[in-house]
Amino acid sequence: MTESHENLLLLPGLHGVGSLFPPFISAMPPHWTTRTFEYPLDAVRSYEDWTAKIRETLPEREPFVMVAESFSGPIAVKIAATPPPNLRALVLTGTFLSNPVSPLPKWLVRVAKPLLRIAPLPRLLLRRFLLSPDSPPELVQGVFQAVDLLPKTTMVDRIVSTSMVDVREDYRQLTVPTLVFVGLRERLIRPRAVAEFSRLRPDVQVVEIDAPHLIVESKPQESVAAIAQFLQQLPRSDA
Repeated sequence: MTESHENLLLLPGLHGVGSLFPPFISAMPPHWTTRTFEYPLDAVRSYEDWTAKIRETLPEREPFVMVAESFSGPIAVKIAATPPPNLRALVLTGTFLSNPVSPLPKWLVRVAKPLLRIAPLPRLLLRRFLLSPDSPPELVQGVFQAVDLLPKTTMVDRIVSTSMVDVREDYRQLTVPTLVFVGLRERLIRPRAVAEFSRLRPDVQVVEIDAPHLIVESKPQESVAAIAQFLQQLPRSDA
């Protein structure tokens, strides 16, 4: 791995906190630094609002790499479409550019929304769609805890917002070097949504990892190695 310093900004998935990132961070070289943006648990905002909010917190001078997982992917793409000058690269992991699941009629979304707010989320579904049968117990428990901490209203609003998002045009306009992680055992995001990354931008580097939806948590060493190799190919803006 390169001995150069890397500054990573981590944007978590729908759970909104960094509690699942420690194994990923621990796998990084000691000369890399990280900061995780955490979404307030009780905050209900649109993708546009979050994009503006996160843009306000970006590093002002030091070159940085933005790593966005799942729910945060569209936000990172919108930021990178009009990037700050010190954004060195973009890494997208287990994420999407438009509705990640089967399209639903808007009337059905409106009907289902209040029902989802009161119905419990089965842990069996969390394991099936976010993890894999061989996921370590500590990761499984960490996912359950992160979801349990998220207020149901916040969770449902974030889920519904993913069904409405569309950043495909922003993605087409990217000029920032971009790496996309695709999990070979992905069950949450429909294949058509995953395929959009290569179909819309054949020049973008896509790496397949034998992992479920939570890629960097499930395969931290492989993820860090792929990011390091990708960054080694880029010119140093601080050289």
